Amino acid sequence: MRTLRGNELNAADRAHVLQMFIYRQTVENNERNPAAVKHAGGSLPLITDEQWLAITDFEVTKAGRLDKRADSCTTHHHEIPEHKQILDAWSKQGQAVADTKKPGKQAVDVEVSNQGSIVMIRPVSKAAKDWVDEKVQLEGWQWMGGAFACEPRMVENLVDGMTGDGLVVA
Repeated sequence: MRTLRGNELNAADRAHVLQMFIYRQTVENNERNPAAVKHAGGSLPLITDEQWLAITDFEVTKAGRLDKRADSCTTHHHEIPEHKQILDAWSKQGQAVADTKKPGKQAVDVEVSNQGSIVMIRPVSKAAKDWVDEKVQLEGWQWMGGAFACEPRMVENLVDGMTGDGLVVA
């Protein structure tokens, strides 16, 4: 699979992705389609369409044109300094909570891994697996190799709930 950043696509392909990905958190999209932006939620500040294109990878054909069969993209929010600061704080919050709960070397119940546009959450202990089964509504497609995919905007509340119930999150 070959990818290009959105700002490297030709004008027609850039226009196509801006029409196709309606849940992007951008200023222009919020003006055109506020319901979609609101539906997508998000805790990160809005960026411009040009910024979004510059940090987003799209699948392309061998000829370098947008692969119209692809229905997803990868956005690298950590490349926007303000977004990186927020994402790092979320990761540190999880680590700080885990560190304060360890009197010696207490086992971690939940591992949180920030992947940029998505956060992977892996319940490690039986207590964490039971907690997720009881308190988190997940679809089968969210699970990947023992971890589930979570939107960054949901992580803070999820970690707060886990730690509030005594789980150690790292």
